[in-house]
Amino acid sequence: MKNILSIAVVLCVAALMMAPMALAGEKAADKKVDAVGVVKATKDQEGKVTDVKLMTAEGAFTVALEGKGADLAKMDGKSVEAIGTVTERNGAKVLNVQNFKEAYMGMVKAEKEGETVKGAKLATTLGDLTVAPEEKAKAMAKMDGKQVIAYGTLASKDDVKTLTVTSFKAVEKKETKKEEKKMEKEEK
Repeated sequence: MKNILSIAVVLCVAALMMAPMALAGEKAADKKVDAVGVVKATKDQEGKVTDVKLMTAEGAFTVALEGKGADLAKMDGKSVEAIGTVTERNGAKVLNVQNFKEAYMGMVKAEKEGETVKGAKLATTLGDLTVAPEEKAKAMAKMDGKQVIAYGTLASKDDVKTLTVTSFKAVEKKETKKEEKKMEKEEK
């Protein structure tokens, strides 16, 4: 009986000692993310960056202030596409930035005169952006009514915001994919 009791006590002590290691191993795995949003940097009275957030349509990400995350702070007020991994810490989504570039997501609005395409605007959270150069605007106008991510630089002059586009790509809506899969299941 003493042997059984001693073994039980040893097993309980061993289990208690291993519990913290097991819980530490349950840390959520980093999730790869490609997010487009506006950078919001917070600075202290001395001008030192204390916090950076990436405000996206899916919500806010807290940016880890090391590596490329520290560089992202320099894009305060600009729209970017950030690629990295997300970890959940104390209920917040923390983005560890691996790469980023200036990018603007929005709905394409073709500008036409009769049947002739004259250009395009990109409706974004920053307002309507006039797309330049002309060949990019005409190419983008073919995607009228669609969501795109446009890469380039933004300039403002006389209250007109012009986005000089170097490239763009269509955005595939996650909700649309989910709805399609749901409908496929219902049909079966």
